[in-house]
Amino acid sequence: MDDIHGKPNIETFSQYLIKQGLSKLTFKNYESDVNSFYAWMKTKLREFGVVITTLEASFPYLNTKTAAEYKNFLIAGRTPVKTINRRLSTLRQLARYLMVNTMLSTNFMGGIQNISVYMPKKDRILRIKATSPYFGKQTISSGTSGIVIELDKPLQATSQINIWITDSVK
Repeated sequence: MDDIHGKPNIETFSQYLIKQGLSKLTFKNYESDVNSFYAWMKTKLREFGVVITTLEASFPYLNTKTAAEYKNFLIAGRTPVKTINRRLSTLRQLARYLMVNTMLSTNFMGGIQNISVYMPKKDRILRIKATSPYFGKQTISSGTSGIVIELDKPLQATSQINIWITDSVK
C-alpha cells in the first residue's frame, strides 16, 4: 500500500492479509482497493477543509454515509460492477479488521451492499420501431409496459430503438 506504507495500523492490516494466504493478485487488489479509497477520502475531506496525510487520519470520518458516498462515486464514475463489488468487499474486510483491533468502534461498512446488474432475458428487451419521421419532439409509447420515451430529435424513416430494462442500482 504504497501511499500508506510504514503506518502501523495499515501495515498490520497488510501483514494480516499476507498471513491469510492470499494469492499475489488478491493481495495486489486489496492494496489497490485501499489506496483507491484513501485517495478518494483525501479528496473528499479536502472539500471540507480537512487535510489528511495517512489513511488513519481519516478514521474519525469513516461512517456508513461516507461508505455509501464512495459507492455512489464508483457507480457514477462508471467503474465496472465487479471492481465496485471487490472494492466494497475489501473495505468490509478492512472495517472488520479495524474493529477487531479496536482502531474503530463502529463498522463503517455496515449495511453497504454490493451492487447487482439485472441482465434481462431476450424477451424483456423492448423494441420500438418508428416508421415515419416527425419534426421536432417525439413521444413513443410501448403500449402494455407503460414506458414512454420522449425524443428531442426526430427519428429517421425506419429507425429502431432497443431499450434494455434493468433493475435500478441500489
